[in-house]
Amino acid sequence: MYTRSIPRTLINGILACTCALASTAVFASATTINASYGTGGVSAPSPAPSYSIGNAADHNDSAHGAYSLINAADTHNGGTPGVYSIVRRTATGALDTNFGVGGIIGSFPNNSGTGIYQWSTLCIDPSTHYIVVTGNDGNGHFVAERLVPQSTSATLDPTFNPSGAVPGVVVTPQLSLGGGNPHGCLVAGDGTIFVAGSSGTGNNNITTAGVIVVAKINSDGSMAGTFGVGGMASIAVTDGSGNPLIPEVGNIDFNSDQSVNNDLIIAGDTYAPNTDGSITSPLVMAVQRCDGTLDTSFNGTGTYLNASFDSATFNQSVYVRVLSTGYISLLYINVGQNPPPFAADIVTIPFPFSGSGVTTAGATTITFPTGVNPRGGVATNSDGTFVIGGNNSSTQEVLTEFDGDPSFGFTVGIPATLASCPAGTPGISASPASLSFGNQVGGTTSAAQSITVKNTGTAALTVSGVTLTGANTPAFAIASNSCSAVQPGGTCAIGVVFHPPGAGAKSASVSIASNGSGSPTTVALSGTGVTGPLVSLSPTSLSFGSQAGGTTSAAQTITVHNTGTASLSVSGATLTGANTVAFSIASNSCTAVAAGGFCNIGVTFNPPGSGAKSASLSIASNAPGSPTLVGLSGTGVAGGPAISVTPTSLSFGSQAGGTTSAAQTITVHNTGTTTLSAIGWQLTGANTVAFSIASNSCSVPLAAGATCTIGVTFNPPGAGAKSASVSITSSVGTLTVSLSGTGT
Repeated sequence: MYTRSIPRTLINGILACTCALASTAVFASATTINASYGTGGVSAPSPAPSYSIGNAADHNDSAHGAYSLINAADTHNGGTPGVYSIVRRTATGALDTNFGVGGIIGSFPNNSGTGIYQWSTLCIDPSTHYIVVTGNDGNGHFVAERLVPQSTSATLDPTFNPSGAVPGVVVTPQLSLGGGNPHGCLVAGDGTIFVAGSSGTGNNNITTAGVIVVAKINSDGSMAGTFGVGGMASIAVTDGSGNPLIPEVGNIDFNSDQSVNNDLIIAGDTYAPNTDGSITSPLVMAVQRCDGTLDTSFNGTGTYLNASFDSATFNQSVYVRVLSTGYISLLYINVGQNPPPFAADIVTIPFPFSGSGVTTAGATTITFPTGVNPRGGVATNSDGTFVIGGNNSSTQEVLTEFDGDPSFGFTVGIPATLASCPAGTPGISASPASLSFGNQVGGTTSAAQSITVKNTGTAALTVSGVTLTGANTPAFAIASNSCSAVQPGGTCAIGVVFHPPGAGAKSASVSIASNGSGSPTTVALSGTGVTGPLVSLSPTSLSFGSQAGGTTSAAQTITVHNTGTASLSVSGATLTGANTVAFSIASNSCTAVAAGGFCNIGVTFNPPGSGAKSASLSIASNAPGSPTLVGLSGTGVAGGPAISVTPTSLSFGSQAGGTTSAAQTITVHNTGTTTLSAIGWQLTGANTVAFSIASNSCSVPLAAGATCTIGVTFNPPGAGAKSASVSITSSVGTLTVSLSGTGT
């Protein structure tokens, strides 16, 4: 993220100076300090330290004065954000004791978990009187939270973005160019929130590219999909020759004329790319509030640039208010002079505007009271008075009130009478338009390929189903699907795999049903099944149990089956993993294996010492997925008896119900160095009645190195798959041999 930092800061439409300044501001030629406000025109101070960030007025609640957003750190001059608070004063400038504790609510959330929320402006909902605070999260997103004032505090409104990570807080989509901070905040009568700021890229205080960004948030906390892309409008600004400019936002207001779409009027400034922004020109912009596009009925382009607004270079427009007559009134502070006082200009622009009719009241000087440094935002009252936030000489936040022209006052009811915006429509695109899986051995599954579904419309896209259609649907499968509700500009993904049941070309389609135009949307699928070898292992792992260190177990066998349709070539069998020295390949008959054939690899366990040992048998071949791995495990023990069994499973295949199979043998081996004193056995599991111990030579102590056997038969009482286990216990542990068979 990049944020330009030069010796000035605009927060919520007011210029923050980097030194103690006297300043001037006018909204009418007769503007003077209102000496009846507070003491000599200056309000009661907030607790120190309290730096002014922004100000707002509750225009539909005449009993309340102005609100201030303050911070315990001087963020205007690079201070680290600290505790943020909100102050409300009465119409006379006193702290409002009916608000929070002594007129102050603080602190409220300022940590997102991934970054620090840096609040920069506030505005008031004219219908509910809820407080909206906006800023950024330090990661390229605007943030807005809606607060419900309580008797002594404020709580996040749980109905605002109720399903979000933090109900009451909205984090917008990523800004188009990364870093940026909102400097304008506006709430309509229906609770819709508009947040305006800028987004730019650059380094070392030099901005290389920038745009105006406006976010539109519905009253429930969702992004307004019909506005821009997913509720975010990014607007580039160029000069008269089409060259790009770097724009910055000062403040925003609604246009009062219903016939011109209730545009958002944005005031700001511009400067040339690859400069530090110290030389600027003013900007006025009309943005249609329904779709976020420029209203070209304003000056033919939707923007107005005119450096003649001020006779000297000024840094930033401060405030914009649309008069009840429909004219746009702008306030600028000129900081190009030193020492103070500074001149402030009022500019009036008609709307609709075609390049003429602009009037400038001229530079009228008003000096702030001694020791007051203007820093925060501007709040206008319905009687034409207005306050400007700042700090006194004790670094306490204060407001200074000025008399002004009542015609400049807020016209009650404008936000509440905004016409409804037309409903948006969802759109859908899927890319790529087709997936080709190439050749795949029959009976195997390919890696997944992804289809990206995008909502190209202006309303939420609902994906109601994803299915396979066409001639060879069994050869394909939907592996994953994240598509359900997709916001405008958003995407989701569908994963598809190819698993041909045999050889030959295969084709099908993914059909995506939605509420988008032209549903269903289809993506073609193709692939070719080919013949080839396939590896199947039995068993897939070997457990050697306990083995005396320095001795070698009996060999256990891995059977390699070729279940494919072509010859399998086994090019090598090697040991890999942490304890390869504890295992050995005792035999290997695997080289070329015909389709349907098998071969065997024998492995022994010869631990060099005590402790658990593990490794893998890696079988390299010309089959897909090579090499194939078999897990190996065993435990080395120090001296004494040790036990192992072979095999670790018995499969009896099919057997007629009521008959008994031939016996299969389990060999128990004392792999230790002393006599194994006792051995026991037990049938366990779901179908013990289907198996019997036919013989057992393991009922006496077993000498070191000796073996004994247990014979098992399968006698199913009826049809169906049967399974059980033989549990062999001894003084050094218990080993289990699994049993399976099918009654017919």
